[in-house]
Amino acid sequence: MTNKKELLQSASSTNSFTLKPIVACVRIATAGSMVVSAFAPVYAGENNLPVPSAVWATMGSATSSVVGNQMQIDQKSDRAILNWQSFNIGKDHSVNFKQPGKNSIALNKIFQNDPSQILGTLTANGQVYLVNSNGIVFGKDSKVDVRGLVASTLDISDEVFEQGITKVFANDGSAAFKGKGDFYLKNTDGSFKLDAQGNKIKTAITVEEGAQIKAKDGQNILIIAPTIVNKGSIEADDRQVVLAAATDKVYLQEAGNDG
Repeated sequence: MTNKKELLQSASSTNSFTLKPIVACVRIATAGSMVVSAFAPVYAGENNLPVPSAVWATMGSATSSVVGNQMQIDQKSDRAILNWQSFNIGKDHSVNFKQPGKNSIALNKIFQNDPSQILGTLTANGQVYLVNSNGIVFGKDSKVDVRGLVASTLDISDEVFEQGITKVFANDGSAAFKGKGDFYLKNTDGSFKLDAQGNKIKTAITVEEGAQIKAKDGQNILIIAPTIVNKGSIEADDRQVVLAAATDKVYLQEAGNDG
């Protein structure tokens, strides 16, 4: 099992990351290849606020409202799974999660055919998980201010979410995150997506220069994707930031659970 310190050093060796864990709170291992490199992010068309799927909440309950360029999500249950046709936040737009408490979690499963664009402001008084198999871009003007953040291209199953992503390994040895092993974006027919030069497009999470991501009040930031590009600011007060480059599985274990 690759421990947390080794993983962060592996990511840092390619892109000179300066992220350092402050408090050791999880251990992480990845199965599959690890790549951290630069690439050109893919931008979708104009879509400035998230669009719910036909069946929105599949665990827990929540309501949403939009006033002007602001969306508020009122989460009624401590945990909720919310499904989105798309999840983008345009520049000068904002999304706020109002949650029951600081330990509440909203798992957002995003089914759009391109990377989510977080170009505006995302806030929450609890924890927010963003899962988009096609990637996520945190743009140069983006601001994320939450208690805890997970941004991943690998899936979190309903069962894993219900148990807790740091609990399942101790319970039965399961991975917290599972992917399909793909390095590159694919069309719905299974063919590879190509850029203007005809090159395959990497599946990635990108934090652009100028982007600000912050987790406050003692929770972590986890970013998980085959390719991770960080040129912005990522901070977790008194906890840690973990960048895990993986295509198929990521295992999490709470510190102190060595069995």
